[in-house]
Amino acid sequence: MSKSWGRWIKNFGLLATVMFMDVSLMPGVATFAASSPSATIKLKGPSTTIMAGQSPTFTVESSGDTSGWEYQFWIDSSQGWKMVQNYSTNNHYTIQDIMPGSYEIVAYAMSSSAVKAQAWRSAVATTQFINVGSHVSLKPMSMMNNMESMEPMVQAVARNLMNPVYQFWWQGPNGHWTSSGNYSTMSMITVPYYPVSPAHAGTYHVMVYAKDGNAPATPANEIWSSEMSVNVMPTVDFQLSPSLISINAGSSASLTLSQVYPNGDPAMGMSLDNLDSIFTITNAHGQPASGFTISGFGVTNQQFVHGQYTFNNAPTLQSGTVMITAGANVSPGIYQITASDPDHMDVTSLPVHLLVNP
Repeated sequence: MSKSWGRWIKNFGLLATVMFMDVSLMPGVATFAASSPSATIKLKGPSTTIMAGQSPTFTVESSGDTSGWEYQFWIDSSQGWKMVQNYSTNNHYTIQDIMPGSYEIVAYAMSSSAVKAQAWRSAVATTQFINVGSHVSLKPMSMMNNMESMEPMVQAVARNLMNPVYQFWWQGPNGHWTSSGNYSTMSMITVPYYPVSPAHAGTYHVMVYAKDGNAPATPANEIWSSEMSVNVMPTVDFQLSPSLISINAGSSASLTLSQVYPNGDPAMGMSLDNLDSIFTITNAHGQPASGFTISGFGVTNQQFVHGQYTFNNAPTLQSGTVMITAGANVSPGIYQITASDPDHMDVTSLPVHLLVNP
C-alpha cells in the first residue's frame, strides 16, 4: 500500500500542534499551570524525512511579540526525559547525529523577566514528535499458547518506536476497510475478530498503523505496514440440541452434537471425524457438577471429572449423539451443558439446559 493510499484509508485530520502542558509531569521542572499567553508558539523541524546520522534542528516559531523571550528544550527518547537546553534566548535546538528511534521534543517559552522572577505560570509549551528509522511490520501467528492457531492471527512488530500503540485495518472480499478501533497496546489480533459467514469468507488484506503512545494520531506521527493477505474460513460453531431437556435422577437423555455456521445452517463439508470435543456440565451456580456420566462416540458410562469429559478423535461424520445420565444421587435442579473444541477449530456451543426433576 502506498503512503498516499494509506492516508486515504485513515484520514482523521490534523490536530493542533500548539498546546499548553502541565510540565509537572516532566522531571526536574517546577509545577505550574499554563496561563493565557500574549503570543502562541509552534515547534517546527525538518520538512523532509529525518534519517539516522543527520543533525535535525527544531525551531520555536511564534505569532505575536516574543522579543526578549527565553526557551527551554526537553527531549524524551528511549533513554527517558532529558533537559537539553535550559532557558536562554536561543530559540532552536539541534540533535547531533540522531540515532534511530522515536522522540518527543518539547519547548517551553516565557519572557526573560518571567524567567528572572521564576513566574513559571506564564510559560507556554509546544511539542513535536519525530520517528527516525521507525517501521512496523506484520507476521502471521501460527502458534498461540503453544497450540496451533486455527484462525488467521497476525502480530504487529514495531522497531525504533517508543511505547508503541497499534491500530489494525483489514479489507474483506466486499472491498470495505474495517478498523480494530482506537489505538491500543494490543499487538496481536484475529482477522476478523467477529464471526464470519460463508458469504464473507475468503482472502482478507491486513495492515497495521503504529505510533508513539503519546503522539497524536496524525499522518505525520504514524507509520504503517505493507499489506498482508490471509485466508479467512467461515466461522463454525458447535451446536448441541435440543436446548432444553428434562430427566429424573437415575435416567438419561440424548444430545446431538453438530457443526453449524453462525446463521445456524449446517457447516457443509465439515466433519466431526478425528475431532476432539470437551463436554462440560455445571450447576446453577456455575460450579462443576458431579454424579453424571456420558456415553457416545464409541465409549460408554464415562465419568465427568471436575465437570468435564473429553472425547478424543471422535469417529463420526457431520454430527454425533451422546447420552447424559444423571446418577441416582444427583440433586434436583437446573444444569448447563456445553461442548467446546480444545483445538479451537469450532466455537463453543450455546449451553443446553438440563432439568433434573425432584
